[in-house]
Amino acid sequence: MVKMRGNVVLLLLIFFSAILNGQNLDKSNVVFFKDAKLNELLQTIITTENTCTKNGKIIDWYIDFKDENRFVVSKGRIGNLLEVAKIDNKSVHSTSINGKLVFILTAYDDGLYSKTRFCIDMTEYLDKAEVVFEDFSSWLIENRNGIYSIKDKRVFNCNK
Repeated sequence: MVKMRGNVVLLLLIFFSAILNGQNLDKSNVVFFKDAKLNELLQTIITTENTCTKNGKIIDWYIDFKDENRFVVSKGRIGNLLEVAKIDNKSVHSTSINGKLVFILTAYDDGLYSKTRFCIDMTEYLDKAEVVFEDFSSWLIENRNGIYSIKDKRVFNCNK
């Protein structure tokens, strides 16, 4: 009886921990960045020229916040991105930039974006990670005193 009670308590702690951490990966809230200069910078990166396809499939754009002042813009498969979000205890939001759907992985909610009442159902992509060896272009963006700039980048030519 005591062992069973301990298991129930452990399950409840895990359940409430997941709720309190806000890691609900079965949906992605639609958000929009508030900073116009950040939007302009992202629009120079997330372009048709940088939207490569692999085996005829379009690979998803994402923004991965490393900390409050640095993030990476790159491409990846949504199933793999959800696994990264789960491991790093990050939320997944989505936005649109230059007509492209962009996923945002973040553990920070510092007022950088406006939330909407809309969300995208992500259940189809949960537990669908793929082992692939691909290199995609990436840009490291840094915020210094409210000014966003490209700190580093690795750009590969598209193989269409």
